[in-house]
Amino acid sequence: MVRSFEKQYASFWEEQVRHASGQRLEMLQRDLTGTKKLLEELLLPVLGTLDGLVLEFEMMSLSGMKIYGDVGHPQIRTVFEEDSFVTHAEKISRDRFSFERARARSVAILGYTYFP
Repeated sequence: MVRSFEKQYASFWEEQVRHASGQRLEMLQRDLTGTKKLLEELLLPVLGTLDGLVLEFEMMSLSGMKIYGDVGHPQIRTVFEEDSFVTHAEKISRDRFSFERARARSVAILGYTYFP
């Protein structure tokens, strides 16, 4: 029997929260609507499972600052990013724009494929 996405997501999210702390935990408790859509409409159909995925995937940038990708898959060294206009461009400052670009570059330099 195929489990509904809502049930799969709820179980997956609870497991992520159980193993999170600090800023990552705070980020998991925010509105993850875009990330949830990314999982439901792209990642689950392509990968067939949520196993191996990490929400709010934490990395250390070259400057020593913690950075987060919406969904990471450490085994295939890929970071998936919900990259909508509203969340990443509509009302951001020049400083935030520069930070977002530096974050994407850091992900690549760390050896991950950045998949917006």
